[in-house]
Amino acid sequence: MLAEGPGMEIVAVAIAARDAGGQLRAIPPCGACRQLIHEFGKDAWVGWRTGDGTSAWHAIGALLPEAFELPPG
Repeated sequence: MLAEGPGMEIVAVAIAARDAGGQLRAIPPCGACRQLIHEFGKDAWVGWRTGDGTSAWHAIGALLPEAFELPPG
């Protein structure tokens, strides 16, 4: 993302993972990933497959309500 330079913005991120047996697993983003997504897309949506096989989509602000932000200037 950083290689794209200023102005690059995340709109949506979809996460998928398989275990060693090839089965799909639920894997929401960790806290560090949530912060990075927020830094590059304050209005981004994040989705992942849940344990029951459906998809869950959430606004990054709902996943990281107290995101770290630098003061302006």
